[in-house]
Amino acid sequence: MVGERDTESGVLDSIKIIPYIKNDGVPSFRDSEIMFLWEKALNEKALDYMFLDRDEVLPYEFLTIVKEDTTNLFIVLVNKEPALLILLNNISYGKAEGHFFFYNGFRGGKAVKIGRYCLNYLINIKLTETTYVYDVIIGITPVKNVFACKFLNKLGMKIVGKIPLYLYNEKTKRQEDIIYSYYCRGLL
Repeated sequence: MVGERDTESGVLDSIKIIPYIKNDGVPSFRDSEIMFLWEKALNEKALDYMFLDRDEVLPYEFLTIVKEDTTNLFIVLVNKEPALLILLNNISYGKAEGHFFFYNGFRGGKAVKIGRYCLNYLINIKLTETTYVYDVIIGITPVKNVFACKFLNKLGMKIVGKIPLYLYNEKTKRQEDIIYSYYCRGLL
């Protein structure tokens, strides 16, 4: 399940999407590599709005989350450099909640191109010839994350609307409003 493609714009040389999977019991990434990528994201403040329902998620805790049966992790490389972590969790019957973490140097216009390509790639992964792994990817984005809310439209996510008091923020001890969105095949 590795996707590689040259972009039409010439801005990026290549995008490679690598799933965290086990093949014959051997994981595609070592535990230390997953924890390093999470630590890097923490240091870059790329995760300020993720896991609001608990205190900061440490690298070993993230590794535990990644290994859950209802979670998939994808590492996206651009020119062989980590550009993006995609965490799909709460996977059930073709539905997954999606979380995108862009690293420094891959935000702005590059992030839109990378993100759109990755969404299209994910939604078209097949389990069998006629069955897709994901039918819909759901976005649950805190309203106060203004950048991410604007980014949803640029990615091609369809906005359902604002849901008040949906998400509990452990740091502030308050409920927060979210923007609910989705992406399914054929939207881009």
